[in-house]
Amino acid sequence: PGYGQPPPPGYGQRSPGYGGPPPQGPPQRPPPGYGPPPGYGPPPGMPPAGRGMPPGPMPGQMAPLPGWGAPPVSPQQQQEEMCKEMTRRFPPGSNVDEATARRFLAARDWDMAKATQLLHECVAWRRDFGANPVDPKQCLGELLKGKTFLHGQDRQGNALLYHFVRKQDPNERDLDEAARAIVFWAEQASKAENSKTGKVTLVFVRSGATSANGDLTLARTIAPILSNNFPETLDKVLVYPTGPGFRAAWMAGQLFLDATTRRKVVPISDQYELLSYVEPQFLLREFGGLSDFEFRPESGIPGINWWDLESHQAKQLAAKQAEAQKLAEEQAKRAQEEQQRAMQRHMQQQQQRGPQGGGYALGSFGGGGAPQGYPGRSPQMQPPGGGYGGYPGQQQPPPPAKRGLFGGLFRGNQQDAQLGPPPGQWGAPPP
Repeated sequence: PGYGQPPPPGYGQRSPGYGGPPPQGPPQRPPPGYGPPPGYGPPPGMPPAGRGMPPGPMPGQMAPLPGWGAPPVSPQQQQEEMCKEMTRRFPPGSNVDEATARRFLAARDWDMAKATQLLHECVAWRRDFGANPVDPKQCLGELLKGKTFLHGQDRQGNALLYHFVRKQDPNERDLDEAARAIVFWAEQASKAENSKTGKVTLVFVRSGATSANGDLTLARTIAPILSNNFPETLDKVLVYPTGPGFRAAWMAGQLFLDATTRRKVVPISDQYELLSYVEPQFLLREFGGLSDFEFRPESGIPGINWWDLESHQAKQLAAKQAEAQKLAEEQAKRAQEEQQRAMQRHMQQQQQRGPQGGGYALGSFGGGGAPQGYPGRSPQMQPPGGGYGGYPGQQQPPPPAKRGLFGGLFRGNQQDAQLGPPPGQWGAPPP
């Protein structure tokens, strides 16, 4: 019953096989209630069920429906997976942990390819530089100066690193050793036991410093090393104290820096502003804090003990003695050369004066006194009467002792002043 009734409106002709002609025109949509319920099946833009899911995230980051794909992943979970993946790309001996991988990924905006390339370059640099890690004995001379040391943390949990500019002296430092000492402190500051966040806050102390303490050569050397091998390690730099001159220079210089670097440098003019970043128990009394900390090598330098200090002092003493001996030898050599030059000059002067009767001293060289009379005196200087000073008949003094090259010169002049010329005629030969 009901087969003879006409079809509902919109269905047109009866379906094929029921005895009627085939339907004409475009196919008609089924009435409401026909087909799958709303929400069932793949979302818009996805292939029908049974044809597979496309790889990767869904279009528009839309959460999949129940039964379709994996559950959504948060950005934090994605970063954790990327850090683990990066650590798997390096061998165990390369000292690459998840914290290091996170810093390099963050420095390259979580670009896996760029971060991996930068970290490969860092591993190669550490191998060539000897920073796996840096041995403090290789830069102990710079570390003992106490111009840089760790002490406590700031209010955010960053390691607190003090640096005193007044203790710098570019004329008394080895560039490679000074750069190695800075790398050593950067490694120590980023360790978990010193920093809760893995970052560092640097207190850059300018008090008591002069222009002679500036070291631009060291700054140019260490800047690319820290930028390429310790990314995302420096949180801020507290420059204290800063006067109007520094602030004016900083206002002009920061125009050439990127926004990230500008945010990290914080000029501070008074101690109250410094206390807003550092807790009083970790701030030195010199800057208005409550800490009586004093740098001591045996406790302030990680990895150094009293035996290392004694060995270093012995080496320094031996080096100073060797340097003093070398300086003494150079001075003796210069004195000997100067004496030889003086002798040569004197000989040249005597040779130039010899043919003209240059003095009594030339007679001692046997070279050419005056031909007649007292050696070295011209006939015009002879007094009348034939004797010296009008006193003839003086007894001739005994002949002088044998004279050397210089002994005859000086002794002959003394006898000339005391005894005068030999008695007798002026033309008589000298004794």
